[in-house]
Amino acid sequence: MTRTCFSLAALAFAGLAIVLGGSAAGCSSSSSGPAGSGLGESCTRTADCQSGLVCHANACSGGTDMVEAGGGPEGGSDGGDAGGSVDASVAGPRLSLIGETCQTTRDCAAGLDCVPSSGGASVCDIVSYGIMAGSKTCSGECATAADCCQLPVGIALAGTNDAGFFVSVQNCQDILLVLLGGNPSLCASRPPPGSPAATGCFFYQSYCSCPANTWACNSNRCDYAASCQGGNTNTLGGCPSFTRTRSGLNATCDVPSSKCRSSSSGCTADTDCDGNSVVDLPSTTCRGGDCACYLSACYLKCSKDLDCQSGYSCDATKKVCVPSPCTNDGECFSRLGKARAKCLSGACEIPCTNDHDCSPSGDIPGQPFNGTVCGSKGVCAPVGCGSDADCSGTGTLHLFCVTPPAATNVRSAIAH
Repeated sequence: MTRTCFSLAALAFAGLAIVLGGSAAGCSSSSSGPAGSGLGESCTRTADCQSGLVCHANACSGGTDMVEAGGGPEGGSDGGDAGGSVDASVAGPRLSLIGETCQTTRDCAAGLDCVPSSGGASVCDIVSYGIMAGSKTCSGECATAADCCQLPVGIALAGTNDAGFFVSVQNCQDILLVLLGGNPSLCASRPPPGSPAATGCFFYQSYCSCPANTWACNSNRCDYAASCQGGNTNTLGGCPSFTRTRSGLNATCDVPSSKCRSSSSGCTADTDCDGNSVVDLPSTTCRGGDCACYLSACYLKCSKDLDCQSGYSCDATKKVCVPSPCTNDGECFSRLGKARAKCLSGACEIPCTNDHDCSPSGDIPGQPFNGTVCGSKGVCAPVGCGSDADCSGTGTLHLFCVTPPAATNVRSAIAH
């Protein structure tokens, strides 16, 4: 309890002194307590809460009094010892950290901005990630032929164990023990095609032991190079239907050459494509002149725009589908589903001033990073990669950082 007293002696008004005949004195009492909202009480920013609490989802919750002091309006500080730890009760209001509620950027600690969140309330987050957009992508299956010798993910073959029960065969050791009885030499006797032993021998030789010249690495894509005799797919004498990444392969055996059709066409003219696989539809084979050779790859020909998927049109010279140039921002809104999309030089782009304009940082729950940042041209661009080490977060498979083919934006016709 505090007690406050005051005394009135004179009042001045419009330059005239009015002297009161006496003096009046009075006292008042008030209770003092901690400033700000308490635990569980409402707030719009961390500064609204009592020392030691932070503002999460417009309610004060447990936090810390120690914050990093910043400098300048973007950090929410007017100066001070930048980068040092200070007591918020001495230095000023406790500034919000990543994921904490804010009203403006000045409520956020140094290096953070106040941005909208999926939960409705604005929160503090980083907006510049320090990552450069790259021209390479984590899309390579191989750097050498040896990289192709790996059992495809999700493989499930059926076999019978020693007790006579059917079991699922999912790795090389299972193939060896269950389908080959622990004896890979039985493959030399050429079991009947289609039998469990023949299937086991094919998968073990193609993806596990991989004798010399089983695979070739062409433009960072795996191609089957072993001989075939025209048998069924995925069994002795036949061709595999997919690579280590489960990318489709042309499983057609060219009997005269005893080779499986390559998925890397290597054409120089349209006539070279007959019998080769379609580059963006590996399970489809070119027949009767229905393919066009573009940049050494075979695509299903188009003759008019309606032959192409939405957003693409038929290039009369190349006879392949290419992205349709935009003419106005409205088209880009329809294509990309974003109101701020712009038509720039015939291409739909998302303008940006910082990385957060393109993708959340990934630090806020429920808002994952989508792989794009603000590029040097002021539009959103994929991060890409600089080396194979950058591809470690692409999933369970090891992929390689490569320059994608020049024709990555070209598509086969959907009707021809």
